[in-house]
Amino acid sequence: MKIIKVEAFAVQAKPIDREYWGSRTWGHEGGKRQVEISAEYPPPERRRFIYSKTIDTCLVRVTTESGLIGYGEAKAPVAPRVVKTIIDELLAPLVVGADARDIVVLWERMYAWMRVRGHKAGFYLEAISGIDIALWDLAGKKTGTPVHQLLGGAFRNPVRVYGSGLPALDITA
Repeated sequence: MKIIKVEAFAVQAKPIDREYWGSRTWGHEGGKRQVEISAEYPPPERRRFIYSKTIDTCLVRVTTESGLIGYGEAKAPVAPRVVKTIIDELLAPLVVGADARDIVVLWERMYAWMRVRGHKAGFYLEAISGIDIALWDLAGKKTGTPVHQLLGGAFRNPVRVYGSGLPALDITA
């Protein structure tokens, strides 16, 4: 399963114009209770991280010589074009021509490629993850096996759900 092409697509979607919960949001007329919420945490002056105002990610497509295609996501919560550039200019040339079944070898090769320059996290690791996910997708498609089984099986079933910031919160509780 020789890799012939690795493509990255920076995706940046504008958020919807209305608030996520619409009229059910606190402080709106349609909400259950009018509440003035002014306490931001952490306060803006203490934030040492950034969040994009848009919905950002980087999608990855790996194509093999047989025409089989694997897809991955290089989660890029900010600046998806940075992750795309890393894939296009550093990682794609490294993996094109390799056997897509050598997932662990390719991961180690990609990681080691920039280790001496201190790039062991952040955008670089996000770029690696996009290709890695696409390679696992290829393996699953090639063998007809769900990827979770290739990775050792389901850890638990069913998965417990967690929700946070939901509009039905009772503020008097």
